[in-house]
Amino acid sequence: MNKEASIEDLRKLIDTLPEKKKESMAITKHYKLFYELSNYVTNHKLMELSPLEQDIACNNNKKDQFNKISIILQDQKVSPLDKTKLYLLFAFRYEEDSLVQNLKQLMKENNLENWIEYGDLLLEYAGKKKRVLDVLSNKDFLSKSKKMFMNAFGNKNNVFMQHVSYLNDLLEKIIKGRTKDIDVYTVLGDDSYKPQKVILFSFGGITFEECKDLTLLGKTLDVPIIVGGTSILNSKSFLGELLMIKNNRNDIIVDVNPK
Repeated sequence: MNKEASIEDLRKLIDTLPEKKKESMAITKHYKLFYELSNYVTNHKLMELSPLEQDIACNNNKKDQFNKISIILQDQKVSPLDKTKLYLLFAFRYEEDSLVQNLKQLMKENNLENWIEYGDLLLEYAGKKKRVLDVLSNKDFLSKSKKMFMNAFGNKNNVFMQHVSYLNDLLEKIIKGRTKDIDVYTVLGDDSYKPQKVILFSFGGITFEECKDLTLLGKTLDVPIIVGGTSILNSKSFLGELLMIKNNRNDIIVDVNPK
């Protein structure tokens, strides 16, 4: 390499230094983000817990699910919150089954007695006697069959994406004009009406999963869906709101029976 070429190469290198530095910073940022996410997934055993949560939410397989939860309840590396989430999902799906009581006993035996009341509060708030919506897709046979088909053939390996939020199914039917198939009241008129744009605002909060589902639904049906809510719900905030049921109940007792 001659002297002139070397100087020219050096000049080009200097000219590109800011861009190279920018690229390096971006790579470092993404690496650190990936490292933190990977650490979180490993430390919280999400690769084991998440498929089980998805299975409980989507499938009636109580014996196998109960056995898996029983093992997890004894795992000291799993947080009480993550154990409780499994208990809540199981109690919600199999509310009237004796295995729920067995699971309660296992919670007590594994020092989780203080978390059991969340299950009772959940069923008091949204048990079978309280809810009218088919959130578990028990009544919608065609929808359930379609999901089973997709899980069996189209999405066999993705056990982390089995569950689709009820809000997604609800809006899909409304947009397609199938208002007679839904469990809630609308003012859309006859089934021939199909909205060109949807603005959804959820009082009480909305989840990231619902936002994701509705974004994908909008793209699939080519209908813009704008989503909003009073808050973003997560596991901790939801448990906090369940405690409000207990607090409000106690307030009522005090009001009714003054000293």
